Amino acid sequence: MVTYDDFKEFMRIKAEEETGGRAKVSRVRKLNGVVLDGLTIMTTDSNISPTIYLNEFYDDFKNAPESDEEALEIIWNSIRAYYYRHLPIKGLDVNDFMSWDLAKNKLVPRLINTKKNVELLEDAISIDFYDLSIIFVVKVGIDEMNGTIMVKKEHADVWNVSTEELYEAALENIVDDWKITPMTDMLNELGLGGIVNDEAENLNIYVLSNKDGVYGSSAILNKDVFESIKKMCNCSKIYIIPASVHELLLIPADNQILTVEYINMMIREVNMTTLGVTEILSDHVYVYDISKNKLVA
Repeated sequence: MVTYDDFKEFMRIKAEEETGGRAKVSRVRKLNGVVLDGLTIMTTDSNISPTIYLNEFYDDFKNAPESDEEALEIIWNSIRAYYYRHLPIKGLDVNDFMSWDLAKNKLVPRLINTKKNVELLEDAISIDFYDLSIIFVVKVGIDEMNGTIMVKKEHADVWNVSTEELYEAALENIVDDWKITPMTDMLNELGLGGIVNDEAENLNIYVLSNKDGVYGSSAILNKDVFESIKKMCNCSKIYIIPASVHELLLIPADNQILTVEYINMMIREVNMTTLGVTEILSDHVYVYDISKNKLVA
């Protein structure tokens, strides 16, 4: 029987044989208490590596119909393909991250659930945002999902910058990186318009995210977003629904069809049945009071 430890060691050795570099498997803390095993490979050509999480690959291995030997090779080929597909841009140097002048232009904020990330927040630079927390990451050019480094307190010390300076730089980088899309348009793009368009039109649902739709809930931090909401909505309040860490739903609160209790019930149901654990942002709705220009948790 191939244990999980055997599996990790097999993939680590294969990675070193393939690249001639140094491979290691480390525990990586993700959002909402999730801890995964990440394989990284450092070579003489680069000191940056995509992180390949082995947990799901091991699940695939256990469920494979082939023999253990054959299944290990099949899974390795998948890992190998992922590694080459996500290699960093040529010439990218992780040491650039240690320079504030270089890092500040790639710094962006992210919104996370405070209670679900107590341990992660012990090391991270963060700012309270109602019952959520703003953290910061630096994009390092591999891809949007994996090519980032979370800013820790030790990094801010090296850069000799304050939390306020981090926040200002991060907001500057997202000033144009947001979009509000009618739900009907999004459903039509997905080919689902005929199924729920009537309901969406009655509710006037909008989707707020960034332009690539990855960790786009932080778009709410942009002041221009609220100005846009005021212009598009002939109402006194807006429900802001934390659909996930990637997007928020905006619905006029004057609509009598939905109540806060019902929305909260739906949020909790989606969190439990639809979202991955690391995608959950919050378990309740927020309300933006347009007349007071204030967000209420």
